[in-house]
Amino acid sequence: MVDEQDERAPDQGDITDHLVSSAMEFAVIVAAAGQRLKPPLAVPSELKPFLRFQKLPPKAIADVRRIVEASSSFRRGLAAAATMELLDEPGFLWLTRPDGWCQRLLELAVTDTSVDIATALRRSEKRREAAEQFAARSVAEIAALRAEVERLALDVGSRTKAVDELVARVATLDAELVDARVEARHAGDRLAAATERAERARTEAADAQRRTVQAEQVRDEVLAQRAGRTASDGADEIVLAGATRVASDLDEQIVVVRALQQALARISAQLVLLEPAARSVTEAAQGAAQRAAQGAPDGSKRRPGSSRSATAARRPIALPGGIYGSSSAASEYLVRVPGVLVLVDGYNVAKLGWPRLGLEAQRERCIEAAEDVARRFGTSIAVVFDGASVPGANTPGRRLVRVQFSLEGVEADDVLRAEVASLAAAVQVVVVTNDQAIAVDVRSLGANMMSSEQWLELARR
Repeated sequence: MVDEQDERAPDQGDITDHLVSSAMEFAVIVAAAGQRLKPPLAVPSELKPFLRFQKLPPKAIADVRRIVEASSSFRRGLAAAATMELLDEPGFLWLTRPDGWCQRLLELAVTDTSVDIATALRRSEKRREAAEQFAARSVAEIAALRAEVERLALDVGSRTKAVDELVARVATLDAELVDARVEARHAGDRLAAATERAERARTEAADAQRRTVQAEQVRDEVLAQRAGRTASDGADEIVLAGATRVASDLDEQIVVVRALQQALARISAQLVLLEPAARSVTEAAQGAAQRAAQGAPDGSKRRPGSSRSATAARRPIALPGGIYGSSSAASEYLVRVPGVLVLVDGYNVAKLGWPRLGLEAQRERCIEAAEDVARRFGTSIAVVFDGASVPGANTPGRRLVRVQFSLEGVEADDVLRAEVASLAAAVQVVVVTNDQAIAVDVRSLGANMMSSEQWLELARR
C-alpha cells in the first residue's frame, strides 16, 4: 500500500540508510506485531516480506526506508508511537520530522552516534513492546471507528424512514388538494346557481311591486269615484263591483309580493353563507383549480346538429392504430374529437357508479361527473333520465351539460335513439350506456359506443 507523499522533503542524499536504521527496524517490529492481531493492522503490502527478519540486513534497511518513505500515513502512525527511549536521535528525527530535522541529521551524519550493544538491546526490546502497544491501540481505534460507522448507519436508516413518512404525507396532501379542487368547483357551481335564483327573484319582486303600485292607483281612483256618487246610481254599482275586484286582485298581489320578498331574503341569506365558503375552498386549491380549469368551455355549448333527419349515413369515429375500443385511451380520444356530442344514459351510469345513494343523489353525482368531463375536455354532453315528473326535472339546465328528462310514458332509451336519429350525419355521436338493446340500435345509426364503466373511469381520472 503506497500513500501520497507528504510535502516535498529536503534532499536526503547525504543521510545514509545505516544512520536511520533504528527507524526502519521500529517500522518492521510494529508491522509484524500488527499482523498478529485480529483483525490485522493495515500495513504497506510491500513491507510484508521483511517481517520475518529479526534484524534487518543493510540491503533490507534501504528497501524498508523506501517503502516507509512512500507511505506517508504509515510513517505518521509510526511517528505517533515513537519516543527517544525507543529510537536513537537520527531514527526519531527521520520519523517525526520536526522543523530543521534534515539539517540536524546531516550534522549527526558527521559525528559518532554509535551506542554500545547493551543500549541497543534495551532499545530493541522497548521498541518491540511499544510496537505491540501501538498495534493494539490501532486495532482498538479501528473497532471504535467501526462502532461509529454502525451508529451512523442506524441514524441514516431512521432518517430514511422519516423521509418515507414525509413522502407519504405529501401524497396525502396531494389527495386532499384534489378533493379541495373538486369541492371548490362544486361550491362555485352552487354559488352561481344561487346568484341566478336571487337575480330572478329580484326581477319578479320588482315586477310585483310595480303591479302593486298600479293596483293601488286604480283602487284609489275607484274609491274616489265611489265617494263622489250616490248609492242609487246604477253606474255606481258597476264601479263598486269593479273596485271590489280590483281590491281583491290587489290583496292577491300583495300576498305574492310578500312571498317573493321572503324568498328573496332566504336566497340572500344562502348567498351570504355560501359565498365565503366557496371563496375559502377556492383559495385553498387555487393552483390546482387553475390547472384543472385550463381548456374549460366558456359557458354552455350549443348542442351540435339539426332537428332534421340525416340525408347520408353517419360514419363512426375511427380510432387511431394501437388504441383499443374498451381502453381508457379510447375514451379520452372520443371525447376530444372536435364537435362530438356525448349522450349519457343517466340512470344506467348513476346506478352503476353510486349504487348506495338514493335516486336524487345518484342523479346529482352523475350530472357532476358529466360537468367535470365537459370542463376538462370542452365536450358537448347531454344526460338523459327517465321521467319528467321526478322532483327537480323542471329546474333550469346546467351551465356545462344539457340535462333532459323523458316525457310521461316515454323511456330514456327511446329518447337516446330519437336523439341520434334526428342529428345530421355530419355530427359525430358517442352514446354512453351498458344497455345492449340501445347499443345495437345506435350503432346502426353510425354512433360510437362507450360503456358506463369507461365513462366513470374517465370522469374520475
